Amino acid sequence: MLELLEIFAVVGLASLIQVVSGFGSALVAVPLLALVVGAKTAVVGTTLLFPLISLRILTRSHADVRLRAASTIFAASLLGMPIGLVVISVVDDRALQAVIAVVVLLFTALLWLGFTLPEHGPAADIGVGFASGVLATSTGTTGPPLVIALQARGLEPSPFRATLSAVFLAQSVASIVAFAIASRIDSEAIRVFAVGLPALVVSTLAGERAFSKIEPARFRLLVFGLLCASAAVSLAGAIIG
Repeated sequence: MLELLEIFAVVGLASLIQVVSGFGSALVAVPLLALVVGAKTAVVGTTLLFPLISLRILTRSHADVRLRAASTIFAASLLGMPIGLVVISVVDDRALQAVIAVVVLLFTALLWLGFTLPEHGPAADIGVGFASGVLATSTGTTGPPLVIALQARGLEPSPFRATLSAVFLAQSVASIVAFAIASRIDSEAIRVFAVGLPALVVSTLAGERAFSKIEPARFRLLVFGLLCASAAVSLAGAIIG
């Protein structure tokens, strides 16, 4: 019972962050869920869950999507996904948990420091897409490279959030297909989905109400704090075992 409550709480928190900021669900959820259900189950389980948030966002803001950028990034990510599948297949669960934590800490630092690409264009989109594809099927944390790339475009909040959601949704569907082909969708991943779904629904509705009211600077600080905390706890768990 405690494990089910932990899954519910983690998915609820991560979903709320995703709805309000446009990213961050996997960055918060995967490191914490790795402590509860194991790293590989956390990656696959969250990949099954969080596309629903992206779909919900897109039903309201699809007109704001920058289609050219989203299409280029997604196409390039397909090239990186097979590499990620190899990683999740050959790396043991404890090592993968440590890798996920380090990746989250690294990208959180880059985002906190305001790192962005010197320029944007097809070459940058392809590079970012490929990297996010590798991460999608290995660690489940595709958001930061995409955020860094879209920040370089100077997008306003609505098109930024909508374009991120479009790429997330397309990558998640492709990742689910890849996981199914590789026989990585097992009963444990489905259990994460089933337990997390009610939490996702409640947090999505709450996040939509909070989106227009929350103070951006304060929320940004809270998100980065949660990202660092979740990654640090996960890393400690991987080291201590």
